[in-house]
Amino acid sequence: MNILITGTTGFLGSFLAKYFSKNHNIIAQSRNNHSNENNNIQQITMDLNANLNLKKLGNIDTIIHCAGQAHVMSNKSTPLIHQYREANVLATINLANEAINCGV
Repeated sequence: MNILITGTTGFLGSFLAKYFSKNHNIIAQSRNNHSNENNNIQQITMDLNANLNLKKLGNIDTIIHCAGQAHVMSNKSTPLIHQYREANVLATINLANEAINCGV
């Protein structure tokens, strides 16, 4: 099974990528380049708010969406709330729409 896991630089995403890589093909998404000691995990750098094209990643069977921004709501300034909504709402909607378009 080919699994795309978003947010793999975070606590949950990194754990899930490592766990599922034992039995599945993992595509690990993050916004920034990062090193990975596990050669069974394919790393990709992709902004979920950009024009996504999941078909270029191959035949993805499942998406586990762990990407998001946390610890922002304690600061009530407008730019931070905008960043929070962009990362946690708009990016999720964009990913869901692209998944639907690709039949995932």
